[in-house]
Parts: sequence; structure tokens; C-alpha cells
Amino acid sequence: MQAQISEYKSTPMTWWVLKNLGLLILLFNAFYAASRGNLNGNSAVLILAQSVMVSGALTSIVHYFALKHANPNIGKPEGLVSDFGLFRLVRHPMYLGDSLLCVGLVLMAPSLTSVFFALLICLAVWRLCIAEDFAMQSQFGTEFDHWCQKTNRLIPLVF
Repeated sequence: MQAQISEYKSTPMTWWVLKNLGLLILLFNAFYAASRGNLNGNSAVLILAQSVMVSGALTSIVHYFALKHANPNIGKPEGLVSDFGLFRLVRHPMYLGDSLLCVGLVLMAPSLTSVFFALLICLAVWRLCIAEDFAMQSQFGTEFDHWCQKTNRLIPLVF
């Protein structure tokens, strides 16, 4: 168990880079598809994709600023933010937003490349969630444990 914990704690920067690089590649893929007229031809799916993308981006941005407001030094938080927005339902709403953005990009320009990078992003988000849970548990102890009992890790009411 201790080896597993140290494995998650030692690699968050690598997973963060992979997640953001994957999102950039998905964005590039969507822009490239748009420039060639290869976006999803179904207008209902395209509207859904854009709505999911905007929802994901707004979720990430709003919760980032809420976290920044509560803890000016995000890298070393002084307290848990558990009573604002989606923090009441999930422990990682910014990663939820990144995941929604990823799903929207795949819906907008579906291809094997976009699916591959979406899966890579999902793996990176999962590993980042676990690493941050370990870090928060070691810093906040029972307060974090109580929050875990009331919330899900990433998807409200599901997971």
C-alpha cells in the first residue's frame, strides 16, 4: 500500500502535463477539423458538443477562482473549500470541468486521434484526483475524511 501511495504522490506533475498537452492536442484537432470542414455533420450533436465544452470550461474557471479566493496560495491551501458550488458534491470540480471540455471536443471532431487523447486525459485526470486526495488527506486529516464521506471524487452522485 505504501508503494502505491508514493507512486501517486511522486508523479502529479507528469500527469498534469499529460492532461494539459492532451487538451491542447484535442483543441488543435477540433480547429484543424473545422478548418477542413470536417466537424460533426449533425447540428444537434454539434450544439451539444459546444454546450458541453462551454459548461466544462466555465466549471473549471469558476471553481479555480473560488479556490484561489479561499486559498491565495493554491499550492499550499490553508483550508478545504467544501461549501461552494460543486465542491459540495465532488472533490475535484475543476477536473470535472476539464473532463467535460474533453468530451465536448471529442463530440465536435470525432476521430481515432481524439478518442485516444480523450482516454489519455481521463487516465491523467484519474491519477491527479488520487494524488490530490492523498495530499489533502495528509494535510487535513479527519476534516478531509468527513468531506469524503459526503462527496464523490469526480462525478456528482455517481463516482
